[in-house]
Amino acid sequence: MPLQIYIADWVLPVVAPPIRRGAVVVNNEVILDVGPADRIIKQYSGEQIDFEHAVIAPSWINAHTHLELSYLRGKVPAGKSFVDWIRAVVNLRAQTSDPEKIIRSAREQSEFMVNTGTVLAGDITNGYLLSDTLLDPRLNRTVFYELLGFRPQEAEEILTQALAKIRKERSPAIPVPHAPYSASAELITQIARLNRKPQSIHAAESADEREFLEKGQGAFVEFLKFRGVWFDAWQPPGVSPIQYLDRLGYLQPMTLLVHGVQVSKKDLEIIAR
Repeated sequence: MPLQIYIADWVLPVVAPPIRRGAVVVNNEVILDVGPADRIIKQYSGEQIDFEHAVIAPSWINAHTHLELSYLRGKVPAGKSFVDWIRAVVNLRAQTSDPEKIIRSAREQSEFMVNTGTVLAGDITNGYLLSDTLLDPRLNRTVFYELLGFRPQEAEEILTQALAKIRKERSPAIPVPHAPYSASAELITQIARLNRKPQSIHAAESADEREFLEKGQGAFVEFLKFRGVWFDAWQPPGVSPIQYLDRLGYLQPMTLLVHGVQVSKKDLEIIAR
């Protein structure tokens, strides 16, 4: 098979500056060279495919998505606070118990992702989408099976059941805790000891989360009590979400910190380490 030379007005190598009127040389699906079209054409002989007014770029990677929640698109109102928004999501999920609708919407969204350039996703599931066969087969997924459980005495059972479900469905899913405000220290620690990589956790998402962990007060206390999952003996760790996860041993190489917008200089130093 002859070399293919793909040419476009712009080529984005990502690891180097954009190339105006660039080209990519491919041999048997392996990229051999990237550079200005003039140089590439002089240096290589092969089939030239000119996309003209287009951009050639690497395929997209969506590091964090919830395909399982695709059926809620356009239905979740903006909240006055982060906790208000979570309440809205929880309430809407409680109103839908149709697995076929959830899976159908997720598959449609997976098809949309692939058709618009995404080839790999870090996808969160709460159990409906443990199997890749339910979605567009062209989409590569790292599946994170997200676990919730604020009461420490329930941690072992929650993780045991999750691992059993993963084995039963022959899923490549990796069990992960949802967030520091929804998973007990025991659950986070037990998952960390599994040493599955990569791993994920929602962390440092809001000021409410910081207040909860640093002071043991705020909107999350009321929310957990409202949900009926509060643990009376719980004591706040008295540190930021990042410092808390570091203390629990969850910050390891290939840990994906989702959102992470409420961080201090010390937090950033911990993450960089």
